Amino acid sequence: NLKINSGIIEYNLKDAKINFRDKVYINDEINNLVIYSDKIDYDVNNQKILGQGNTKIIDEFDNTYEVSEFEYSTKNRIIKLANTKVSDQNENTFNLDVAYLDLNKKEVIAKDIGLNFKISENSENEPRLKGRSLISDERNTIVEKGTFTFCKKREKCPPWEMSANEIRHDKLK
Repeated sequence: NLKINSGIIEYNLKDAKINFRDKVYINDEINNLVIYSDKIDYDVNNQKILGQGNTKIIDEFDNTYEVSEFEYSTKNRIIKLANTKVSDQNENTFNLDVAYLDLNKKEVIAKDIGLNFKISENSENEPRLKGRSLISDERNTIVEKGTFTFCKKREKCPPWEMSANEIRHDKLK
């Protein structure tokens, strides 16, 4: 159920691997996922897509994940992301060292996170949140061991910040 377009396609029968190069485009209609990448390797036997280089993944919620590498198990419907910058539909940005997209649960799980919130173009504040880990689904975002500040970025520490073992955001409220 994947539609893949690419400038160059190589199929290695012996290893059951398909290599895609040059403007790779993947449309995963079942999971409402689109992937653009420089280089994709598909392991047919293990049902895994491996991406390297400049990659952009857009999910069904219009979140855009810019990654340097990823591994997508089409069998388990889980994507492992490395060095990820996420932009959501509200122009908030998230920096994630390691993250997992669970397409079954429609959930993101990540560690060592930094979130930058966009209030408006003319805002004097730069709200941001850093944390040890994050779990986010359609209803909630939970950050463990987080610190939050609303202050503008500067060389020295912000004048104030809030810290908590758990920070919970109810997206519906």
